[in-house]
Amino acid sequence: MDIHQIKTGTHAANLFCCSLLFVFLILSCKKKDIEKLDGNEQVGKDTTSISGNGGIYYNDDIVSTPPKDLLYRFIIYKGRVGMRMDPGKYVYKIGVLGYYPFLSFNVNPTNYTPIMSLRSDEMHPLKQVREYVNTFEFFSPVNEEFTFTPTLKIEALNLSVSRSTKIKIEVVERIVDVIHTNFGMSREEVKKVEKDELNVPDSEFLQVGPDLFLKSLLFDSQLGATNFLAFAFENDKLVSVTGINKYASDLSAFSDVAKYFGYESTVSGLTPVKWQKNGLQFTVQMKEVNIGITEKKMAPCYIIEKMP
Repeated sequence: MDIHQIKTGTHAANLFCCSLLFVFLILSCKKKDIEKLDGNEQVGKDTTSISGNGGIYYNDDIVSTPPKDLLYRFIIYKGRVGMRMDPGKYVYKIGVLGYYPFLSFNVNPTNYTPIMSLRSDEMHPLKQVREYVNTFEFFSPVNEEFTFTPTLKIEALNLSVSRSTKIKIEVVERIVDVIHTNFGMSREEVKKVEKDELNVPDSEFLQVGPDLFLKSLLFDSQLGATNFLAFAFENDKLVSVTGINKYASDLSAFSDVAKYFGYESTVSGLTPVKWQKNGLQFTVQMKEVNIGITEKKMAPCYIIEKMP
């Protein structure tokens, strides 16, 4: 083999090695680019996914991917006495599996709806690693649209991941008599509005004679100590709403609720009280009430009726 052949072979080998190195660098850059991509761009080609408290994880990704677009719709119910909003807040979550993240977030344009950030962690039952969840609560809303972008920096992997969601907040006002209802509504209308607004299943409703009961309100902080609602009907028209506390033994359970409905003194003991405001009559008293199809109990109640 002459010198020319040796040089030619060496040159070819060098070209081959350079080509391999070039391909490797391209692939490495591509990998880095993919790591930096907004996760929403990857959802279209996912093959597998798992769920966690922090959302959905696609393609063995360790960072969850929230939806691209979200509508948060708040309804403000302006009653004759008092006002309530449903839902009280909306929650947006993003999670990381196995690694503690450092969080920052950006809102564009600047938002006017307050956002509160909370953090929690627990063992993911399937992956058997800790899932670190950042929760953002949206409350006291105004009508607006913005892009919400949380960024999670994972120092152990020298990795930074951002996710973006376009959020639209709508605030709607409705005029009602009490809670979500108007006197004169039919039983089906009352059931539908309470089911939709309180997000409860049919199994939570109980019909006893003409009356309709909503069995569990432990999840509704806006109604305080009320954990049972009774809607009374005459000729299939709503005539009264009764709030019941199945566990209390005196009327003090409804002291705060009475103030909310305009009572200017203190409710306590077993002595009933009655007052009127804005065309409604309120009564707080001990009363034998249905708490099941055949079960009755003496319990503290407040009764709201429309004045004749």
